[in-house]
Amino acid sequence: VEDDFFALGGHSLLATRLLARCRQQLGINIPLGHLFEYSTIASLAGVIETLEQDAAMAVPELRRLTRGPNEK
Repeated sequence: VEDDFFALGGHSLLATRLLARCRQQLGINIPLGHLFEYSTIASLAGVIETLEQDAAMAVPELRRLTRGPNEK
């Protein structure tokens, strides 16, 4: 978990595939730059936890309700 993704032969194409898989499996969008900064599994796990917490705390979008002609 402490080995560097790029030192193990990772490159930009594999990085985009990895991040796409994270988005697909975890529902989290990790910016590509984060992988260059946090290039070990251990450090990337911390980023994922932070993004999950941020998503859980996000306020849902407010939408205007439309009312029927007989409602006030």
